[in-house]
Amino acid sequence: MLQPYGQTFSSDVMAASAVFLTDALSADGGVAPYQGLLSVPLSDPSGRRLLVMGESPARNKGCCQVVGFSEQRIPLYTNATAAGVWLLQWNPESGVVSRVVLLQANPAVPPVLSFTVDTGS
Repeated sequence: MLQPYGQTFSSDVMAASAVFLTDALSADGGVAPYQGLLSVPLSDPSGRRLLVMGESPARNKGCCQVVGFSEQRIPLYTNATAAGVWLLQWNPESGVVSRVVLLQANPAVPPVLSFTVDTGS
């Protein structure tokens, strides 16, 4: 089962959100709160894609959040790790994840993100 986490963002063609996979099993047989990202094409919701961060041990619950798009089909998300907070992009069509920038070297200090919206005027 998928449980949304954080905000859902959308472009003209796609929506994306962080999710928890609440029925994933941990190594000891218990339920593990694996993190993932879900992207859904607005024109065809059956074309949805799921990026699963299913490492063992599992990442901290809430490690990743969608923060927008770098292009209409490329979700941007933050990933809090022991090395810091990264801004990454994920191409749901190819499955490729790329680092964009290290936002904060200390994950205990939340990064401040600011976006500008081009209204085309």
